[in-house]
Amino acid sequence: MLDNILRRGDVLNLIKEIGSNNRYNKKEKMDSINYLQFVNVEQPLFILVDALFKYKVIIDDIYLLDDYIEQLDLLFRKLSNFYDIRIGINRLIAKFVAIKLGYKDKIEENRRKILSYVYDRYIANGYLFHSVSDVYVEDIKINGFTPQKYNNLYPEFNEVKNILGNDIMGDLNEFEVSFTDNFLMAYYYAVNSPMYFYKILCDNYLITKKEDKEAYFKNDYVACFKNLNKVIYKLDLGEAKAKKVRYICNKEWNLLNRSDSCPTVMVVKRSLLLKDDIREYEEILNNTEDDLGDLVGKIIDSRFNNVKCSKKINSADIEFISLFGYKDVERQDSILESDDIIDGDKDVEFVDDYGKVSLLLLIGSMLITFGVILSIIMMSR
Repeated sequence: MLDNILRRGDVLNLIKEIGSNNRYNKKEKMDSINYLQFVNVEQPLFILVDALFKYKVIIDDIYLLDDYIEQLDLLFRKLSNFYDIRIGINRLIAKFVAIKLGYKDKIEENRRKILSYVYDRYIANGYLFHSVSDVYVEDIKINGFTPQKYNNLYPEFNEVKNILGNDIMGDLNEFEVSFTDNFLMAYYYAVNSPMYFYKILCDNYLITKKEDKEAYFKNDYVACFKNLNKVIYKLDLGEAKAKKVRYICNKEWNLLNRSDSCPTVMVVKRSLLLKDDIREYEEILNNTEDDLGDLVGKIIDSRFNNVKCSKKINSADIEFISLFGYKDVERQDSILESDDIIDGDKDVEFVDDYGKVSLLLLIGSMLITFGVILSIIMMSR
């Protein structure tokens, strides 16, 4: 539902600017909500694609799209922080809705009509989102989505959780999933899906360096399993537990085809899981004093980040959006194939300063090949 916008040349050019141009991606972050969650160029990337999604749902006018993308480009170039960029996007949406409805020169007289239109498009007929690993997409298209039937390694990761502890892994709920009305955060979850795996490899209190936390976003097998070795070393796990954790995590990496995965968001109609009451919005619709763009923001800002779902959703009610990953915005570093399980102590450096696989890694991987194969055979018995 968004492919025709995301694959445009001007959008792809803007994505490349966000990935490589400090004028687009080096902003003040302290004013941004949850800014610490994001690594690398995630935040500007997510904000941009969220703005394009909102345009598609609310305005969806091919004749206005060129100008809208130009205005987004201007916001990213001129404004100094991400908070102001997001405020600017809300005001852009208000402006373009007014143009679409023919109220360009009579905005104040038609405030309620503009706000009602935004409410109808984005809330009454809007969407909820759940992020999935793209390896599940074809099965869901055929069989629908059943939360309890994720083809995942939950029993094995319950073992990992018992070994590593709650502080490293977080919650693992295999019977209920959550939807959100926040497309930006759905993108975040898609990049880091499944979250328990991301937490083990990158997002825990034992992984502290910024560059280490970027490994999952980059689909970098070498860096992720180097992180895992740090966790194993710092927790002082015995050899048997360490091998079990490495084996299960490597198995999950291959199951998800993580080295080549594409961030994917599953989209369903909001009304399928959530019943909104327009009375909640009446105060916004009747507001004649505040800035129109700010009021648009109050309508389209997230209200529900954890809409529980335990029922099956038919395939006919589901759409998918394939989004940009790290390889789409920056040059991707060389990575090791995930069939070669990384093992080793905390002081072994597998990647040199330029992100390329070091000679030590190549030699080491050859030496441990036999041991890896033997370990996998023994674990599968």
